[in-house]
Amino acid sequence: AKEKPAYMVLTIGLNGVTSFVNNKNLYQNCYGKLIDAIKEASPETRIILQSVYPVAANQKSFSVDAKTLNGYIDILNGYVKELAEAKEVRYLDTNSALKGSDGLLPESYQNGDGLHLNETGFGIVLSYIRTHGYQ
Repeated sequence: AKEKPAYMVLTIGLNGVTSFVNNKNLYQNCYGKLIDAIKEASPETRIILQSVYPVAANQKSFSVDAKTLNGYIDILNGYVKELAEAKEVRYLDTNSALKGSDGLLPESYQNGDGLHLNETGFGIVLSYIRTHGYQ
């Protein structure tokens, strides 16, 4: 509210993915409240909802394998896209820009834990935001 930025990119991560995948209304309601609060505090700020990033084969933080987890992430990204349309904000599918041909985050884009991006991965995300965000 104090800064009133021209743009704000929201990137919601994986926490709660295995719960939220089966609770679309709760996920969109919580995320929607955040968007509404930003709009109220800074009406001119152009909001971008970024997709949840994919995971690599070596992720061990979840009880499901990487392909299953990426399937859950795809479902969440559908929820995010729907919410962006409903709230009239921009949706960016950086997930697709990060996925390899096997549908997983390439090893070369992550920091070793299978979940978090490294400098190369974040470079791809920043480039995507610059070329696909608000023009």
